[in-house]
Amino acid sequence: MSSTALFQAFFEESSDALLAVRLRDSSIHRANKTLTALFGVNREEIEGERMTVLQNSAPSGFERERSLSHEVVENEGYYNDILIVTKSGEPRFASVRVRHLTIDSEHYALIVLSDDTERQLMMRDLVAKHQSMELAYQELERVHYQLKETQEKMSQASKLVALGELAAGMSHELNQPLTGIRGFAQELHDIVTTVKKPKRSQLAELSHDVILNADKMAELLSHLRDFARKERNHFETSNAQAPEAVAVRTLATNVLKLLQKQFEDREIYVDVAAIPESLAVLAQIHPVEQVLINLLTNSRDAILDKRNTQPGHRGRISFEAYVENGMVCMRIRDNGPGVSASTRERIFDPFFSTKEQGKGLGLGLSISFSIAHNFGGELFLEESGPQGSSFILKLPLAAASKEAKAA
Repeated sequence: MSSTALFQAFFEESSDALLAVRLRDSSIHRANKTLTALFGVNREEIEGERMTVLQNSAPSGFERERSLSHEVVENEGYYNDILIVTKSGEPRFASVRVRHLTIDSEHYALIVLSDDTERQLMMRDLVAKHQSMELAYQELERVHYQLKETQEKMSQASKLVALGELAAGMSHELNQPLTGIRGFAQELHDIVTTVKKPKRSQLAELSHDVILNADKMAELLSHLRDFARKERNHFETSNAQAPEAVAVRTLATNVLKLLQKQFEDREIYVDVAAIPESLAVLAQIHPVEQVLINLLTNSRDAILDKRNTQPGHRGRISFEAYVENGMVCMRIRDNGPGVSASTRERIFDPFFSTKEQGKGLGLGLSISFSIAHNFGGELFLEESGPQGSSFILKLPLAAASKEAKAA
């Protein structure tokens, strides 16, 4: 076999699509069978014709892609992602290498095309999916923001319901120091108006008593104001105040200051003896107080429901705290009728309530559940039955408690 025949056979049988183009008129001089198969044409249809015979109209969505044009052919080099449109209109992609040579004073462009359609379409599919994921992520961010806004509104609504509960006992809590202030002030007035030379020590003692009772009222109102204010950090950890060590005994004392009168009027005994003095949680005081108020008022309502069917039932709520696996467990147990089996799985759902219409929004436990998780804890129904229910609020143990425990 002659060298010419050998190279002709090599040209014809190459797995790459080969095309020889005469540069002076952009006419196709020779094409191998791989190229004709790639374009879906016969050799007779294209050889001797200008390059435009291979430039079919691009289908929709591919109009901006670079094609095998005269500009590509007349410049040597390597080109990626050249669009090829077959005779049937199917889009394909190829990597193209262009090399110029001169034979018998005639200038030619030898073009090697490697079919790259599968990789290119896969890349396009990945880009499309990436864009779709970006849009989905943006939508998720928008929905997440709306969810946080809704949670904040629900939290504030739940807090306002709790404030309504607290208002009932507030008059008694304020009336006691106010009565003292009036009595001491009256004594001061009597002494100043009737005694020519009142003793400084007596005046100082009475005025001190007035100040003590005024401070007591101010402290109570300040705590109520702090609890009532609208906070936006329960559900946004990036903007939340840093958690701090909060004594569990302080939490119990603060909450009972606000609720004690309600329990006394309804003859419900609350036992907080089983709370160690040194035990502290890592959280924020007001959100945790909101959780405890929700749990205690739910226990109160459960006891009153049981008293409706069992007159004379003596209500009792125990509030205890202990450490378990680095977490502080606060258990609130009541002797109410318990939670029915049919509703246990739904008690933490928003707007679900077993109370009569108008007596609750069904947000207390749902908001409390979210607050507990926001501080790295949890809230769950430990057990429930005819003898009552117990809920456990778990929160991280504060470092101060760990040190005291070790000592």
